[in-house]
Amino acid sequence: MLAFLFLGNYFYVEGNDGKRGDIAVLTTPTVTTGLGQSLSFYYHILTENSFTVIQSEGLSVIAQLPGGQSQLMWWRNRTSSNSWEYACVDLPNNTQLNIQFVTRRIGLDNQNIFDADVAIDDIALLLLPCSGGKPDP
Repeated sequence: MLAFLFLGNYFYVEGNDGKRGDIAVLTTPTVTTGLGQSLSFYYHILTENSFTVIQSEGLSVIAQLPGGQSQLMWWRNRTSSNSWEYACVDLPNNTQLNIQFVTRRIGLDNQNIFDADVAIDDIALLLLPCSGGKPDP
């Protein structure tokens, strides 16, 4: 079921002391997809302060395709609770691509704001589509 799985570490973007426009990108090695593959991961996004001003664009998953084309595959700007959420993204068939996890700070400059944090964990390339169900941990 799994083509590859990264375990043991998570990717975390700390929002404190950032500046408007700061961007963090995590790019996978080049992957050649087959038929009906997907990408799964867990994520946590903290994007609001007590004044409900969003400080981060959240998290985007972008496919970098041949010929320099980019395709937005998935986007969220907050989690529904203070827990990790599961996400699954169906990938284009029979395509060579790089997958990017992208977050950008959009809050105010020069403020020590503790609410623009984004984290991802347990990234897996699955040999089945998202409709195939959530894989066992």
